[in-house]
Formats: sequence, structure tokens, C-alpha cells
Amino acid sequence: MSAYIDHAKSGPGILIVYGRGTPGYRIDLHKDDTGEILGNIDVDSQGTYQINTEEKIIRTFKGQTIRIRVRETIDNSNYSYWSVPSEVHIF
Repeated sequence: MSAYIDHAKSGPGILIVYGRGTPGYRIDLHKDDTGEILGNIDVDSQGTYQINTEEKIIRTFKGQTIRIRVRETIDNSNYSYWSVPSEVHIF
């Protein structure tokens, strides 16, 4: 069980994170330094995911470069290790 960030990008009012994980598990996206949750989604049957954040979640980071990490869970009790952090500039 492990989760990876393959690519992250930002546009006006949105942060999109692409990656890989265990099919059927939920991916949780967090801001690295605070642990603040930025979004989550289930990994598809091909082992990939795409998280599109809501504008209200990332508007406080506009103009900043933030570090993000993901981890996965199947049962909200057992979690994978954190992914390697990725940096993304929020527009």
C-alpha cells in the first residue's frame, strides 16, 4: 500500500493532482507543513487518481508555492506512508 504524486498543476481557483495508488483505496491530499486536508478521491481500477480541489480550499494559498503530500487508506484506520512531497505554485 503506497500512494504517489505524478504531477500537480494549478490554474485560476483550482489545484489538480495526478498520481497512482492502490485500486479502490482512498487518496487523501494534504498540505505538507500543516497537514491540512486539501481533498480526497478513490483510486480507480487502473491504479490512478486525479484530485481537483475546490477554490474555497486553496484561495488562501493564492500566489504561494506550497508543498503537498498524499497517503492512502481503505478503512480510515490504517494509512500508507506519506508520499514524497511535491511543490506547486497556486495561481
